[in-house]
Amino acid sequence: MLNFIKGIIFGFANIVPGLSGGTIAVSLGIYEKLINIFSNAYKEVLKNKSFLISFILGVILAIILGSTVISYLFETHEYLTIMFFIGVIIGGIPKLYKKVESKVNFENIIFFILSFSLVMLITFLNNGINEVNISFNLLFIIILFLVGILVASSMVIPGLSGSFILLLIGFYYPIVKIVNEFIRFNDLLINFIFLFSFGLGLLFGIVYISKAIKFLIEKYETKTYFAILGFVVASIISILEASNFRTCNINLSLGILLMLIGFSIIYKIGDR
Repeated sequence: MLNFIKGIIFGFANIVPGLSGGTIAVSLGIYEKLINIFSNAYKEVLKNKSFLISFILGVILAIILGSTVISYLFETHEYLTIMFFIGVIIGGIPKLYKKVESKVNFENIIFFILSFSLVMLITFLNNGINEVNISFNLLFIIILFLVGILVASSMVIPGLSGSFILLLIGFYYPIVKIVNEFIRFNDLLINFIFLFSFGLGLLFGIVYISKAIKFLIEKYETKTYFAILGFVVASIISILEASNFRTCNINLSLGILLMLIGFSIIYKIGDR
């Protein structure tokens, strides 16, 4: 059940613009586990089948609900939703910092600054790209596969938001529309082909990017974790920038309360 809940939180994180699935995986204490599984899928999938089944079911449920629940929450309570997820991100920082606190030096701080700056650069890029049009042809199907690989980076690299990347390249609302149409059984075969191509790209990207991250952790553990810490801290600013909420005193207090709740949940379940 705990892994199922982690899957739901992780799934929601990959839907919310500005949120990074990789960041949430760090906060949940499952980042290294996922990297190990995906980078060596043939051996690790069967070994971790119990974890994966419950976790993936949670992710699937979050994606199905996300097309309606997240849309509703962002339309009606964007500030409160954002504050909860910020608490979730902050909740994982203490555990991550413990991995590097005894190795703080100038060289390692440089890696923190570089990763932090990279997320800031992506965050403040001007989204001048128009939304793409959905069309059933081979080129669009291939493009969906390549977009899936690109979005996979956000599930593996903390601080990068897959939803924000989709917004940046004009694919966010088309992907959401395809998911919604598939759930409603409209043009089932066509939308299945679209989702299969996108999902195949995601899987391909996750496996090979995970291999790269695992190599970095094994060879340059401290520097890699300083870079991950930079990604995670920057993602807090990224999610704030991606939102356009306005608040009042009552919402401010409730938002802080939800942030503390999000922090407490992740701080307690992150290592379990």
